[in-house]
Amino acid sequence: MSTPALDDARRRGDALAVGFEASRLALALRVDGARIDYLALFEEARDAFRVGGVPLLELWMLKNVALVYMRQHRFADLAECRSRGHAIFQEATKEAAAGGDLAGVAAAHGRPDLAEQLAKAAITDAGRTGDMWSAARARHTLADVRARRGDPTAARAYRQALTAWTDLRNTRRVAQIEEAMARIGSPPRIPR
Repeated sequence: MSTPALDDARRRGDALAVGFEASRLALALRVDGARIDYLALFEEARDAFRVGGVPLLELWMLKNVALVYMRQHRFADLAECRSRGHAIFQEATKEAAAGGDLAGVAAAHGRPDLAEQLAKAAITDAGRTGDMWSAARARHTLADVRARRGDPTAARAYRQALTAWTDLRNTRRVAQIEEAMARIGSPPRIPR
C-alpha cells in the first residue's frame, strides 16, 4: 500500500515525512475498515520515526506494531517492542507536549512545510470523521505555522481555530488563540 505523498517521501529519503505518511495511511485504512495487513506500514512508520529522532511517535507506532504481533502470536517480537517502548518512555522528550498532533510535532521539529501539509490533511480527515478535537488542534497548529512565517492568512486561520475551540468550550485554548491573535494585531472575533 502506498500513496503519492508516501512514495514522494520515500524517494526523497525524508524519514519524518515517511513516518507521518505511512502512519496516516495505516490508520486511515484501519478506520475505513479495510481488511489488509497494516503491519508493514506500521513497521515502516516506526522505523522512520526512530531514524528521524522522534521517540514518542516511534512509541506510538510500537504500540500498533505490538498489537499486530500479539494477534500473530509473535511473542519474541512483542517482547522487543516492550523493551524498546520502555527505553523510549524513560527517555521521554519534548514531543510529549504534542500529544499525538502530527502537525504539531512536525512544527516543533522545524518542518513548517510538512506541518502545514499535515494540518490541512488532519482538517480534511477530521471533517470526514467528525473529530472536532483533532480539527481544532490542526487549525491551531496551521494558524501558528502561518503566523511564524508572517503569512497574512494567519488571522483567518486563527479565527477558525478560535471558533473550533469555542465550540468545544476549551477556555485554555481559546485564551491561547486570543493571545496569539493579539500578537499579530488581529481582533479575536469569532466568524459565524
